Amino acid sequence: MLAEACGANDCGYVQPGAVAYHGIAGADKIFLFEFSMPTDSGATGNLADEPAIWMLNAQIPRTTQYGPADCSCWESGCGEFDFAEALFPGSTYLKTTLHTNQPGGDSDYFVRPTSGTMKLAVVFSSASSTIHVQVLPANTEFPATLTASQINGICQTTPDDQVSKFTIA
Repeated sequence: MLAEACGANDCGYVQPGAVAYHGIAGADKIFLFEFSMPTDSGATGNLADEPAIWMLNAQIPRTTQYGPADCSCWESGCGEFDFAEALFPGSTYLKTTLHTNQPGGDSDYFVRPTSGTMKLAVVFSSASSTIHVQVLPANTEFPATLTASQINGICQTTPDDQVSKFTIA
């Protein structure tokens, strides 16, 4: 979400009393992350030691995430995108999955950064109708701006034998 609060009628329905902000508009975008996911053997409760980095369509937090389908836009196509998710407690593997009315995912994974950090790029491209998730070299620096050529370079650095492709109907 952006730091720009929703006005009276510019974000669609918002639960009464909820704090609502604008989402990040446009079909083309890049998100750059540096993160760590250390294990936590003392964690208890639901989803203990199952970290994830994910995003939701902005309509979901304004209405309901896991409530009745008629109160959410999950069935009409908006949804959740997990781009680095541990699927069970203590897992040292991360998966990428798209949860929508047309879900996508496969059995490929990358290693969870339990010590030190990992750098990750997530690139949304309307021209190719793709989402590219790329683990970046540790020495990657994140500049204040990126050119289209630099973004294309990020998407071209994956060796062919390490590309995971799944088709969304």
